[in-house]
Amino acid sequence: MSTNSLVVNKSELGSYLAGLIESDGSIIVPKDSINTPTIKIVFNIKDKPLADYLMKTLGSGSIHTSSDNSVIYAVRSKLGIIKIVNLINGEFKIPKIGALHRLIDWINANPNYNNSVAINKLPLNTAPLGTNSWFSGFSEGDGSFNIRVTEGAKYNDISVTFLKINKKSPIFIINNKNKLVHRLSAVIQNYFSGVFRFSSCVYIIYLFYLAIWFITYLSCLFLDNFFLDIPYFSHVFSLTLALLPIKVVGNKNVKPGENLSLAYISGFSDGESSFTISIEANKGIKTGWEVKPSFSIHLHIKDLALLLRIQSVLGVGNIAKNKDGSCTYYVRSLKDLINVIIPHFDKYPLITQKRADFELFKKVVELKNQKKHLTIEGIHEIVSIKASINWGLSEKLKSKFDSFAIKPVARPLILIPDIINSHWFSGFTDGEGSFVVLIQDFQTIKRSPQVKLVFTITQHLRDKELMKSIIKFLNCGNCYEKVNMGKNSHVQITN
Repeated sequence: MSTNSLVVNKSELGSYLAGLIESDGSIIVPKDSINTPTIKIVFNIKDKPLADYLMKTLGSGSIHTSSDNSVIYAVRSKLGIIKIVNLINGEFKIPKIGALHRLIDWINANPNYNNSVAINKLPLNTAPLGTNSWFSGFSEGDGSFNIRVTEGAKYNDISVTFLKINKKSPIFIINNKNKLVHRLSAVIQNYFSGVFRFSSCVYIIYLFYLAIWFITYLSCLFLDNFFLDIPYFSHVFSLTLALLPIKVVGNKNVKPGENLSLAYISGFSDGESSFTISIEANKGIKTGWEVKPSFSIHLHIKDLALLLRIQSVLGVGNIAKNKDGSCTYYVRSLKDLINVIIPHFDKYPLITQKRADFELFKKVVELKNQKKHLTIEGIHEIVSIKASINWGLSEKLKSKFDSFAIKPVARPLILIPDIINSHWFSGFTDGEGSFVVLIQDFQTIKRSPQVKLVFTITQHLRDKELMKSIIKFLNCGNCYEKVNMGKNSHVQITN
């Protein structure tokens, strides 16, 4: 790499350095306050000028030869460590952020190290790759560019490949033909920095794109609409086919938690999660009742990878594989609910009426943390709160507390935000959205088949105002109530 092109802007240097450390670096945190932390980056011997440039730019560290083919740039000084931490904090994109957070914890636990100035631990950076220099730094360590020329009657083509292989990161392989290198690169970057990335919804979208191509092709055949460039659409079709295997390879090799937006988790939770208060008889407890608050997400087993990502990002909870072909991510630890789950949804709030369930759930967690669940009065208060969450009290539980005249508490009023977060909407669509291709009977149409593409989101009638906000956010679509769906409000966006 030419050091002349390495920008020294703090933001760009920080993101570049974060990518470089996440690919070929290591952060060593001591277990005591006697030893000092170390940040190391390994370079090929031919990249020693880059190591020299970084040492000069950062103003600290040392370089020594590790083997015949590599050198190590190491920073151990207090000022150097603090400077690098401030540069890369908030720029990491993969789970190596755990090592950075351990280093920050160590610094904060040793006030004299940073003159009693605490450093806040920033989360993973979920910004698209094209917005900063992280991907350049990451590719410096683990990227490679190959050109293969194959000659012959059967395989006469030129293949340009960007290959990224790492045990902890996904594999991206892009093969381009017919001079589509620049087009495909742009599409792939948009795809991986886009929104529908983590659940089986991506395969539905894949089929949705195929349907768009098919309808365009039919319009050319049946409607004599030949102003459309069929060869161009065959390129689009080939490109669409290329996206699916890329996604499959990525799913099998990506480490959980990578590139998952926190707002996405809230959006997905708005659609698929449950806040549950279990009240069970237990003779071993003074009140005779045991209170178990739980946060959970229940999905088909094919979406296990998504639950693993959510678990990795939040850093708490367990995943159970069920006999019916489903899987469940759940958090039941009171400590984890208080320190992780509740703060997450306070910072990245739910915006459907499920937020009312969350606010009531939070009250129960607070009551249990205050030990009020160990008193009869506290149990009665918790039962009255549970009566307003989800489906309320079961008939069995009602019969047990009927003599106490338990009255459900009022559900909190949830206001719809003026602006919908795009990451929230991505997660919500992954949970509640549907992509449908409708084809009418060919026999009833004289000229051509009637094909319609439909995107829908279905919600309970109580979220009708949110449905209207989504229409405003997308600037298209209609909201209507379907009689046969009971108390559901239905948003439909059609061509």
